[in-house]
Amino acid sequence: MESPQEIIIALRGTSGVTNWISDIIASQKRFKYIKEDCLTHRGFTDIYSSARSGIISALTRLSQGKTLYITGHSLGAALATLCTIDIAANTGYSSPYLFTFGSPRVGDPAFAKAFAKYVGNSYRIANLFDVVTLAPPSIYKLPKREKKYYYGHVQTLSSLSFQNGGIGANHIIGSYFAELSRHHPAFTQSLCVTNPGFCPATEVSPNGPPNSQGIKKGNPLS
Repeated sequence: MESPQEIIIALRGTSGVTNWISDIIASQKRFKYIKEDCLTHRGFTDIYSSARSGIISALTRLSQGKTLYITGHSLGAALATLCTIDIAANTGYSSPYLFTFGSPRVGDPAFAKAFAKYVGNSYRIANLFDVVTLAPPSIYKLPKREKKYYYGHVQTLSSLSFQNGGIGANHIIGSYFAELSRHHPAFTQSLCVTNPGFCPATEVSPNGPPNSQGIKKGNPLS
């Protein structure tokens, strides 16, 4: 997406059996798009590699003078993390902004260190009750295998705390949206009214916190 001042790359979360299989392939491979010797999640990296040429090609046709934002939720957050360090290291967009929601761990501690070197503007929004943000574990071992893989989160954590009664409800993008809307209700109201259909199903009521009834126009929040 492009505006006169900004560019946004948004990567979607898990969709379909193939993505779920890739999600659980938590062995690691070298991340070949930077010079540092580090390892990343094999499943995530293979998906990103399949989309990389299209992303880089699209960016070459856009103005490097615009601010670049990269974002994603769940699997999309992992892909956005890989995309951001790649773009910062290998394109003219040397200072992209990354915002992720409910991201799993993406690479080993060496990757997290390299990421901090290349990406100065990174915001990892995570619900403390979202189990996806705890996967893969810091030390991961495949069944019946001795080899261990080490994982660490990238900077910078911005924690939320909401408990919606189940694993899925604590992770879905609608729940993140609802919680963030409580912090910025006026902005959320404006966003949803101005862009019909853009906001997740759980939206902001003009008379209070987010609910599932949508927005009543013509009665903006004060």
